[in-house]
Amino acid sequence: MESRAGILPLNTAYNHSNSILMHYLESLMHLTYNHPELMKYIVYLMGASSVVLLPSYFLLPAALSVPLPIAGIASIAGLSGLMFSGFNALAQHKVIGFPIPSEDKCVYQNKKYAYREAKATLVVNHIDLPVLYISAKNHYDAGYAEGYILGEYIRHCLRKLNVLMRIVLYFFDVPESILETIPKRFQEEMKGKTAGYNQWLRDHRINEELSFKDYLMIQLLPDLTSNYLPVTKNLQSILKPLGFLGFGCTTIAVRLKKYTAFLRLLDWPSMGASNYTLQISRNILGSKKTTDLSLPVLTGALTVLNENALLIEMNVSSGNKSNEINGMPALILNRDCAERSISVDDVESFVNKNPSLVAYHLTATDGKKTKSFHLRQNKLDINKYAIETLDFSKKEPQLLVVANEGVTYENKKIKVTNHRDSYERSQNVHQFFYKNIRKFKYFIKKQKNFNGLDGSDINSLKKLMLEIARLKLVNNLATILCALYIYKENKQQRLIHASAVTDNLYAASGELKEFKQLHRL
Repeated sequence: MESRAGILPLNTAYNHSNSILMHYLESLMHLTYNHPELMKYIVYLMGASSVVLLPSYFLLPAALSVPLPIAGIASIAGLSGLMFSGFNALAQHKVIGFPIPSEDKCVYQNKKYAYREAKATLVVNHIDLPVLYISAKNHYDAGYAEGYILGEYIRHCLRKLNVLMRIVLYFFDVPESILETIPKRFQEEMKGKTAGYNQWLRDHRINEELSFKDYLMIQLLPDLTSNYLPVTKNLQSILKPLGFLGFGCTTIAVRLKKYTAFLRLLDWPSMGASNYTLQISRNILGSKKTTDLSLPVLTGALTVLNENALLIEMNVSSGNKSNEINGMPALILNRDCAERSISVDDVESFVNKNPSLVAYHLTATDGKKTKSFHLRQNKLDINKYAIETLDFSKKEPQLLVVANEGVTYENKKIKVTNHRDSYERSQNVHQFFYKNIRKFKYFIKKQKNFNGLDGSDINSLKKLMLEIARLKLVNNLATILCALYIYKENKQQRLIHASAVTDNLYAASGELKEFKQLHRL
């Protein structure tokens, strides 16, 4: 397949988005992150002041003999201020959210539940990110147990997603034929999960119900907010702003001889729900054991690790828009791939045989190889993929950066898109990498004479990777997860470290001591 690898020329670091709107939002939310209470009340005060000015046109001329034009200007200023403060409040309270206080970061409690032969155990402590362990002999029972034990948390997440889901359900009517692309075991699991959740609602006397169709739509959100638009061509152009609600994400992998450090930053408007992030470890008869770094409302996978220490994750791509069903939805494909693969080579075989619904980036690492598969983004054939590979060198550190750039095909012309400042993010990472190349080379020198990195070295490497994660544009208002994995290429335990930190925004700003350990199968 065609490769898109290559070192970008180094320019001055990019400090802000090319988009005026995103530049403003970044400034607003950065202040909100650093001064949450102050910024909340400033926006409230702005709104209250604007309300006072609104009736100026009618009151000031009569009460204070203020000229009509001046009173009119005051009313217009009041209306403008009210709209402006309303926009700011919407960003703070509904779309992005405030930073989560440390005492509110864990919403989960230790629980157990059993359904037939399926067992669900939710484990919560101060060291690990909450883990739900599912053990079952079939996918329906696994889904049922999962839906019931997570009932309270699913309901909270659905309420946070309510506005987005209303928009999606209003505009999109996904045909039932989409199910033909989803393996039967996952269909059964989703049916079981909705049944289990609905039973939880009934048991708690809550007069609500989640339909299978609505739950399926949630699994399609990465596709629906990027490239899958099951509407007419004219309506597709109208719905382009939905891309604002889509994923961003940055993936960064560094190879240091026998070690691979892998950063996964997930960008998505949190809607105040990032503290519901958890791990779901599934052990279902007939499938590989996997652990998803996920939300309670997902059956598919955004970031998934299997029993062979193979890690698979996704970044959306701004590619060709389509209303046709030509492959598997992204979240389902990721999990299916993780359950069927042992190594990165297996992932390549899998994506060769199983097309995706739309274009996106699937990146996989097993500690020996790291590759990013740019699905439906081959410049020679829209239905094929391009590959970027993290090279191996005994002497030089190697870098791979994947953002959200894409390839579109219009009038037989190829255009590379720059979704969410992908080019600028990548440039910032490359510049940091080459400015600090001596620091990275140190870890290679330490491996001479068959030596490995000691605990102090690993800690230094984690700190260096966190510096990358905190770069401008890389760590942004939509960054709700920063996960760090470190592999060592050997025959025993390849994955030697896995941890993550979450927040509603600027998640990578968290200190290393705030990172929670991730389950390693």
